[in-house]
Amino acid sequence: AGVVIYKINESRLKRLEDSCDDYTLGFKYQLLENVRAFKLLLLVSSFSSTIVVIACFFLTLDIIHVNDDPELASMMGACFDSLVSFGSLICLCIIVFFEKDWRVIVLTKLGVTRWSVIDNEN
Repeated sequence: AGVVIYKINESRLKRLEDSCDDYTLGFKYQLLENVRAFKLLLLVSSFSSTIVVIACFFLTLDIIHVNDDPELASMMGACFDSLVSFGSLICLCIIVFFEKDWRVIVLTKLGVTRWSVIDNEN
């Protein structure tokens, strides 16, 4: 559904840019914001879905090998937990660094002022 809405918003924005209607400035900015938000949504949801599928693979191996080899089952459970944790952390980083203002704030707080100054100029 997100892909369909993203494509609809992109086509509306393209049509709006091709026309010369003077009363569409607010509509144009709303469409730009919608396209940007859905681009972030698609990025995060596709990454999260991939991590969930891989984590479910490890969870399935954990369930299958629980009676055969408890050590292997324990390792698969730890892999599942690690993937879920790292996936959540990476999703948070994607969200923070996707937005330019948030990226500059985080880089400045981390003391990486060289990158934040360069990024702030763009």
